[in-house]
Amino acid sequence: MSNPFTKVLIVEDNDGDAMLIRKMLEGAEAQHFEVTRAESLSEATKLIGVKTFDAILLDLSLPDSHGIQTIESLRAVAASIPVIVMTGLSDETVGLNAVQKGAQDYLVKGKVDAFRLVSSIRFSIERQRTIIEKDKVERPKAQIITLTSYKGGTGVSSIAVNLAYTLATTVKKKVLLIDAAGFANHISILLNLRPKCNLADICKQGKELDKQFLDTAFSTLGDNLSIICGLLKTSDFYDINPSFIKSLLETVSYDFDFIIIDTKAGLLDELNMLAIQQADMLFVISTTELLAMRDTKFYISALQEFGIPEEKIKFILNRDDLDVGILDKKLAQKKIDIPIYSSLPNDWQLSVKASNYGKPILDVDPKSKLGLAYKNFAAKVANVNLVSFKQDSSKPEEEKEKKKGMFPWG
Repeated sequence: MSNPFTKVLIVEDNDGDAMLIRKMLEGAEAQHFEVTRAESLSEATKLIGVKTFDAILLDLSLPDSHGIQTIESLRAVAASIPVIVMTGLSDETVGLNAVQKGAQDYLVKGKVDAFRLVSSIRFSIERQRTIIEKDKVERPKAQIITLTSYKGGTGVSSIAVNLAYTLATTVKKKVLLIDAAGFANHISILLNLRPKCNLADICKQGKELDKQFLDTAFSTLGDNLSIICGLLKTSDFYDINPSFIKSLLETVSYDFDFIIIDTKAGLLDELNMLAIQQADMLFVISTTELLAMRDTKFYISALQEFGIPEEKIKFILNRDDLDVGILDKKLAQKKIDIPIYSSLPNDWQLSVKASNYGKPILDVDPKSKLGLAYKNFAAKVANVNLVSFKQDSSKPEEEKEKKKGMFPWG
């Protein structure tokens, strides 16, 4: 049953003004209000992180924030909640600036009665709902990319992190990166993040996910990359519910351009299967060692037997290096019998350096061969017409003798 009360957060440090607003709302007959008060911006931010609100009444002059910056700061943590600015300044310029920065309405203290206040709250909630629904219609759904491998050690998590980061920074796409690889929690380590929430925390919210919770739950890196980190403790495992994670994907599908899911190795896992089935593109990662290639061939066949369409499966060759692998790129593609969607060169030293620093490849050495390969990879994924990135090197690579390898399989 839906809550019959409209939950309003009053952000006001003046006791008299806060009491007057509360009395107006409590005396309303046509609508019932549940009122919570915060006396500062920092207190309001904390409350938004733990409670759900239908609307916010905001004073622009607070002990820890003043002027239009106040609404900008609040909107950063409560983008989906309608904000109504209340101020003692009878200045149309202030009201116009507030609306331009995301407020739904602007009211002057001392010149508003209970009817006007209640009407403003009701109409602001409806306008915000209309904006969200319109945005869903006009904005395409996020493209879901799942990264997987038959065996561990092929670099799935590293590719997930660096692809997500490159899409967010170089191609300027909105990206949600989800660590669904169990207890490894590699994403938070590779990005040097202190997780704000993980998949277990999401599942605890149930199927009816609250957008206000999600606004504050994601860890972020820059303006375009949001992250849900992996499980932190063994008890988290019991909170995982694939159907709830499916609800998460549906809830945020219009908020991002791409949702990238990192999975643990293997196929016969309920969470892995959900991520695979939900994918618009399924990146199967392999390195050039004989066993990795053999397992990848088997894995792709198994995926097809499980009903995954062939056109969704994309073969990613990682650590492509003739000095390390047992076969060249053309022979690898021939044996796997599927086109190589992207090939990432081997740079073990740079990869270790990046992971030890907790930074993406592009932050450590953007002009490296591996960094440029990630830029081309992201451009292909996003289908953007960027000029091809080329390695900045004055010396041509030495011709290397191609390795042929021995294949007792396929």
